[in-house]
Amino acid sequence: MTKPLVGILMGSDSDLTIMEKATDVLKEMGVPFEMDISSAHRLPDKTADYAKTARKRGIEVMICGAGMASPPRRCCGNKRWSSKIGQGVKWRGAALNYKG
Repeated sequence: MTKPLVGILMGSDSDLTIMEKATDVLKEMGVPFEMDISSAHRLPDKTADYAKTARKRGIEVMICGAGMASPPRRCCGNKRWSSKIGQGVKWRGAALNYKG
């Protein structure tokens, strides 16, 4: 199995429908990736550890997304990452309303 070059992190499984669009593009381009769900609110240590250990796993780029406050991308958007993509996921109440 090829080591992942891209790490995709989202705050909850409700963000999955949006973040899967990134996996579609990566698959099309043949770029290996990994994906994890970790809430910076409920699991701040796990979320921070994911970002801190990503380089050791071969991750070169982080794609992070979450609804509302977008804490995973803030957690990953620290000085150790020069290649990162943060995507806020738009919410209206409990219904996902993404306008890409």
